[in-house]
Amino acid sequence: NMLAEARYAAMREQVLGGDLTQLLTKEAGDDHGNLQLHVVSVWGSAGDHGATSIITKAYSDPEICRNFTRHAWVKLMHPFSPHDFVRSLMLQFCAEEEQQEGAAIGMDVLTMMQATQEDLFLEFQKVVTEKSYLVVLEGLSNMADWHALRKFLLDRRKGSWIIVSTQQPEVASSCIGHPYQILELKQFSHEHSVCALFKKGSDRDGDKGKKPMVEDSPLIGRESLLNQLRQYPAKARINSRQVMSVWGIAGVGKSALVKKLYDDTMHDTNLFAKYHWVDISHPFNLKDFQRNLPPDFHFEESGWLIVIDNVQSKKEWDFIQTSLVIPKSSKSVVIVITTEASIAAYCANSEELVFNVKGLEAAAASTLFGKKCPLVPAE
Repeated sequence: NMLAEARYAAMREQVLGGDLTQLLTKEAGDDHGNLQLHVVSVWGSAGDHGATSIITKAYSDPEICRNFTRHAWVKLMHPFSPHDFVRSLMLQFCAEEEQQEGAAIGMDVLTMMQATQEDLFLEFQKVVTEKSYLVVLEGLSNMADWHALRKFLLDRRKGSWIIVSTQQPEVASSCIGHPYQILELKQFSHEHSVCALFKKGSDRDGDKGKKPMVEDSPLIGRESLLNQLRQYPAKARINSRQVMSVWGIAGVGKSALVKKLYDDTMHDTNLFAKYHWVDISHPFNLKDFQRNLPPDFHFEESGWLIVIDNVQSKKEWDFIQTSLVIPKSSKSVVIVITTEASIAAYCANSEELVFNVKGLEAAAASTLFGKKCPLVPAE
């Protein structure tokens, strides 16, 4: 689905051609002019082949080297070790500092290797607080490791970047969060491409005065269908039937449709107080699902909108419900996304809360086979 989404976006010319180096050289700040920490995921649809070379090209680009004060490339080991992670970063940071200055400043490499854990962490926090950095995280395979290492790579408003290299599509998207943009960096074959995922609304051309580009290409010609879908969360909330379902065949664009609804609801309405999106990974593991729920998650609080994408069986939903105990008085809504009509009906609280996404069969086919054909009107 992610690969089809990237190719459809490129076909509709809503996202510019893929270039990781160009993506990394842009500057992006918040409304106060402070540079933010950015994350980009690099994912290959056929494993690691090709992804490493693409990242290496950007990582060693002279302009990128000038844009960041510190650089490091860490191959993650399992289980995740905070001490080894920080020590690996500091080894590279210190070696780079010595090379730039021609002398050991602060902790030189040998001293750092012998430092206590406390001294090492203190020096590390000083570096990442004062310097801009580019860090490549190779081989990230689960969200538990991501949440653990992000405690060390905090947003210090220095314009730093993290590149996540992963073979897991769920991890690639979850590290960015929803909504995100997806960009096909290189197509090696029809089945194998390397894609980059980054935060939706990023200004990829570096023009801070220009309106950010958003990836609405899977929604072109589907405004009527989106308007129909908008009625469902409100209907579920008013009737205190908290679970609705969205289903459709693979590649039909159902996740993109729900992402648009999710984004618009979050920014343009006050229907819900809190929002969260969970991508289900397979084989399904209940503990992984529970770890992907927000720490402050509690349905007794009014106003959660939770999206659970890629539910593949009724049994999975039975397990998921054990973590989603929703009081009848709650005004929260859960949106389940699946490819099966029977699963959608099983998950939803009523038949009227099952939404079938139609209308992109022809567009999906044109994406996969490289032929342009008109969109089929949604029923």
